[in-house]
Amino acid sequence: MDRITKQFLTEFIEQHDLTKLAENNAFEHFCGYLLASAHLAESIDSDDVTVGAGADCGIDCIAIIANGSLVTEPEEIEDLCELNGYLDVSFIFVQAETSSGFDTQKIGQFSFGVRDFLSESPKLPQNSAVAKYASLSRQVFSHSRYFRKGNPQCFLYYATTGKWVGDTNLTVRRDGEKKDVEALGIFRNVSFECVGADFLQDLYRKAQNAISCEIVLEKRVVVPKLPGVEQAFIGLLPASEFLKMIQSSTGEILASLFWLFRVLNGWKRDAVGV
Repeated sequence: MDRITKQFLTEFIEQHDLTKLAENNAFEHFCGYLLASAHLAESIDSDDVTVGAGADCGIDCIAIIANGSLVTEPEEIEDLCELNGYLDVSFIFVQAETSSGFDTQKIGQFSFGVRDFLSESPKLPQNSAVAKYASLSRQVFSHSRYFRKGNPQCFLYYATTGKWVGDTNLTVRRDGEKKDVEALGIFRNVSFECVGADFLQDLYRKAQNAISCEIVLEKRVVVPKLPGVEQAFIGLLPASEFLKMIQSSTGEILASLFWLFRVLNGWKRDAVGV
């Protein structure tokens, strides 16, 4: 493991009180937290997504995101259907290895485990954490009439501390396994990414400043100085730049931002007695 990834992992372990875990287990938490958070605009607990502990189907982390929020209990799906009237779901699966390379056999094992997890009649043994998410998965698909925006999306991540260079053998195996998941016919989109240390480092840096983005605001005027505000502008923002503010790094709409706007807007109305 390179010294920068090692430093980031050490900081993560200290911040999340994971000092009692072995390094490989802590790395699973690290990867699960970063890769699931990339699809969210809210902080999560790595314990909620880490499932690796024997009988884990070769999967270290599972996250199910519905309508922009991480869900961990089957009852939450019913609540979202009643509240929003629709379900927009993403499944995230992570295999994390502290090794410095990628392995075709592990790519295959990971994909097989994911397909078995998604099967209506899984054959592999499941520990309690995996079984809980399997129950949650069944609840999602039992409410498929609410998939107004299309079937769920599926994201598979095989993460190591090495560097992904697009090796032909690894790429062919990965793409083949991706097609096998697509063949299940239950997802509108399937993504299978092999990620290395540089990708994880970038995600870690972004996680430290989660609510931030860079935009180009060419047509603008400066707002006069306001108390407590260092600098402010009013301007026209192209749609392409606006999308940067409301999408995650994976291109998903950050529904929690709109929830926050509604909450704040409701608070303002109440404050003025409207």
